[in-house]
Amino acid sequence: MKHPPSVCCILFLFLLSGIVFLPGCGKDGVSRADVSAQWQIDENGGIIKSLNDGQWQQKTFTKQELELFSSLDTMSLAGTTAPATINNQRTYAYPNPFVGAHDFPLKCESGYNGSCIFKYVIVDNKMKSVDRAVARLYFSNGIASVRVGPEITSGKYRVYYTLSASGKPHFFQTWGNVEKR
Repeated sequence: MKHPPSVCCILFLFLLSGIVFLPGCGKDGVSRADVSAQWQIDENGGIIKSLNDGQWQQKTFTKQELELFSSLDTMSLAGTTAPATINNQRTYAYPNPFVGAHDFPLKCESGYNGSCIFKYVIVDNKMKSVDRAVARLYFSNGIASVRVGPEITSGKYRVYYTLSASGKPHFFQTWGNVEKR
């Protein structure tokens, strides 16, 4: 039996959409985070091994990823401002792997002196939150850093983090994989 071309196109698109969305879920239908690929960064922030996989670059989170932050809406955005730009070249956590804590250095346009809200969530490979926090981040001449010492067991994880300011929630979004030894 021959189907009209429009029916074949719809069937093809339906099958293709299933192929596109399946890799993010496990056999049980639960969303997964592939935490196997790891950047290696020394204790001074020097990159030992980077990957061309989009980690630590600015992203637009899915609705599910943004929901990870819903319980962190506890800090007032009053008095915060968003810098015009965030330097995408140095948004990664270091050292990686880490033992007790790692730093998140952030750089924006020179001369920016202001504050914004840093929110982070660490998830396991099943997207289950294992640690989360929120902090006010102060930039001085365009540079800021926050130290995170998560109470998690040894293993590989994904860190999601955002920056928010008054009138601009989650204006910067990124993720990267980390390993605690």
